Amino acid sequence: MPACSRCRSLFSSDAHCKGRIRFGACLELAIARCRQEPGYQFAVMFLDFDRFKLINDTLGHEAGDEMLRQIAGRLRGALRSADAAGPDLSGNVVGRFGGDEFLVLINDLTSHADADVIAERLLHALSLPYDIFGSELRSTARCALPSRRDRRTSPWSMVTSTSPAMSSIS
Repeated sequence: MPACSRCRSLFSSDAHCKGRIRFGACLELAIARCRQEPGYQFAVMFLDFDRFKLINDTLGHEAGDEMLRQIAGRLRGALRSADAAGPDLSGNVVGRFGGDEFLVLINDLTSHADADVIAERLLHALSLPYDIFGSELRSTARCALPSRRDRRTSPWSMVTSTSPAMSSIS
């Protein structure tokens, strides 16, 4: 069974964003598929949002929750089915890692250079103003991609190797 099909069965169809554990299951499937199919390529993006704590502190947690919903919606909307080149075009997964951190799994890349193009498109979509209960807010996102040669056996080792790099990205 392709990673995308099995992964899709783990979630309700109305979810905008997968949980960390379920995202990890999808990432495990992508890693396993990479071992089985030499030409298979995927990318994981780690996204961190600036000024999210300020939004929670000044406008309240309801506003923060609404912003997280809008972020997840923008990520899903900016990921096109054409970003996955394989036969199952719904294999891209957005997951909330925690707080204001999100993970994006892009399956079936034709080349790893495509991940950079997709990251730029996501960052552009996320840079537009947010309408949070009538207030226009802006938040920038930082994005990191694990090393192209990073084929670790654990999904979380792949993710944790990415998150320290976030402090060096502006």
